[in-house]
Amino acid sequence: MKRGLLVAVMGVVVVALSAMLFGGCAAAPTEAKTIKIGVLTPMKLAFGKASWWAATIAAEEINEAGGVDVGGVKYDIELVSADSNEYASVTDATAAMERLLTVNKVDFVLGGYRSEATLAMLELAADYKTIMMSAGQAHAKPNEMVHENYDRYKYWFRPGPVNIVAYTDTMVGGAVEALVEKMGEEFGIEPEEVRAAYLVEEAIWTVTLCEAYDRIFDKLGATVVGTWKPSPSATDVTAEFTAIRALDVQMIMGGAGGTVAAVIPKAIKELEVPVVFGGVSGGTASYSQWVGTAGGCEYEYTWNMVDLNKISGYFERWGDYPVYTCIDYDSVYIIKEAVERAGTLDTDAVVVAMENTRYTGAAGVVTFSPKEDPVAHMVVTGPELATAYIQQWQAGVPEVIWPDGTAVLGDESWVGVRSSQCKDVQLPPWMVEYWKGKF
Repeated sequence: MKRGLLVAVMGVVVVALSAMLFGGCAAAPTEAKTIKIGVLTPMKLAFGKASWWAATIAAEEINEAGGVDVGGVKYDIELVSADSNEYASVTDATAAMERLLTVNKVDFVLGGYRSEATLAMLELAADYKTIMMSAGQAHAKPNEMVHENYDRYKYWFRPGPVNIVAYTDTMVGGAVEALVEKMGEEFGIEPEEVRAAYLVEEAIWTVTLCEAYDRIFDKLGATVVGTWKPSPSATDVTAEFTAIRALDVQMIMGGAGGTVAAVIPKAIKELEVPVVFGGVSGGTASYSQWVGTAGGCEYEYTWNMVDLNKISGYFERWGDYPVYTCIDYDSVYIIKEAVERAGTLDTDAVVVAMENTRYTGAAGVVTFSPKEDPVAHMVVTGPELATAYIQQWQAGVPEVIWPDGTAVLGDESWVGVRSSQCKDVQLPPWMVEYWKGKF
């Protein structure tokens, strides 16, 4: 062998031996440790996109600040997006959930909106022992299941929305009371003379919603003339409005998560139906509601879970207003804090840590009801906790109109609890013109 070639070979051998003995100076970098969070939402709908957008901002903030400290080891958060398509197909929703759990192998899931789909997805979360948090589920059934069969369903947590069974009376009741008072000022109507109709989508959750509306109007002494339930995907509500207009109502109470949520206010504006409309509808505080109704949602009021000023740069980045599902901004932080307090990614340990959550964020102070509560792992609401907000479209902006600092249907605990952004309620001018002088 020639001397030059021999030297080259010896050099290679020496380098190889050095690498084996000392680890080498050119070792491949180790892959960063990650916590995977699946974000399973109806991505074609405004509130589904909002969940992803809010979670994205939270994950980026956490990663930029150093990530999640799990027992002294740093982890980045990786979000995995999936379209549940749950308002069109429960089968699509469960298939997307299973892919997240088996193919993407996520550690947590944020998702669950339509009640029928959520219940099916919850079974998968229980099967795979994966923590699932919902910022969209309205019916209390999943939380009742946690209470009834804790060992199987303890993985379910609901940081939002608020419990419509226990809290709609307060949240929507405060806004309705303010609107009825405004009607009294504008055209002299007494609360007992007010007539209301319910126009809500056909779904499990609107049953309990309408029961809450009943309690509100019972306390006011007002009359409810009837309930109409179009499909969540209805594109025309002419028949419903024809029936309702004949009954001389001043208020229409809504409740929708599907595309009909935009159809109803648009029709009210186009037909100049002399009512004030609002209630609990998903995504109606988003700018896409304004665009989709061509401004027809002006004067519509709806609820939200988040303080618009607490998610930095949201509007500038996404060109939209935060809606109630943006509580998933808080959800990501709640996961971070629970994992850090547990000091491990062991699911059962994280469940216990999450049960002890007290996190102050965009939704206020988030805590969860204990497993002994009939609606376990539900966000706890109240004047000093997560209050939620009622917003009304005024001049193209969803302005906060509640909490307004006054008592709610006789409950004095709300006196002095007022959003810093609160504005006075407004009535549609065509409504005022129609009813003025009739009482």
